[in-house]
Amino acid sequence: QQLLQKMSKKKISINKANILLMGLTFKENCPDTRNSRSIDVYNELLKYNSKIDVYDPWVNKKEYYDEHRINLINLPKKNYYDAIIILVSHKIFKDMPIKKIKSFGKKNFVIYDAKYIFDKSLVDGRL
Repeated sequence: QQLLQKMSKKKISINKANILLMGLTFKENCPDTRNSRSIDVYNELLKYNSKIDVYDPWVNKKEYYDEHRINLINLPKKNYYDAIIILVSHKIFKDMPIKKIKSFGKKNFVIYDAKYIFDKSLVDGRL
């Protein structure tokens, strides 16, 4: 709901939005997706007919697809997303400059940091 409010404030429609989810695993720096709540976020966003790209370099793409029928991307697209949601605090995400993560967003987009990786002044919202 917080993401929807942030998008609404920026006049970005959630309906058919391009959204990037960063992280699927249960905890940082491990490939285990059991008990992860990221799939719940994915399924909730599907209700809005959003186009969702999922990026998690720790997850085995084939195994995840076989279990959930969700394709993971190799790398996020530049200047493409209406919203970027960081769901897991992998070291690779922490080490990635915020400028690089923001480069994945369109000119007008929302970045939501659910894991407090970045200072609140650098993102639109945090959990």
